[in-house]
Amino acid sequence: ARELSEGGVYVYVFFGPVFPDIEVNEVREYVNAFIDAGVKEIMIDSLHLKEGVLESVLSALPDEKRDIFIKRLGENYYDEILSEVKRQCKGKITLTEAFGYR
Repeated sequence: ARELSEGGVYVYVFFGPVFPDIEVNEVREYVNAFIDAGVKEIMIDSLHLKEGVLESVLSALPDEKRDIFIKRLGENYYDEILSEVKRQCKGKITLTEAFGYR
């Protein structure tokens, strides 16, 4: 990405779907890595699961991750993540919310 960016190519990253096991305190590291790679825009999206798919996803996860997914999908997890991504991007990199984020 850095080489493309330095060559004048507009580089963006699609950061999604954001899985519920990403911690809020990890967001800064992700954003900085994107910036360091020469990315000019982050397009973010949450995990959208169609009806009936959640059960299949949960059954494929290890117990620890399954518990995290269940807990966070029922909370305001994505509001917190988006808020932190916005905070980390402000004044540094363009942020676009994709596909009706949430």
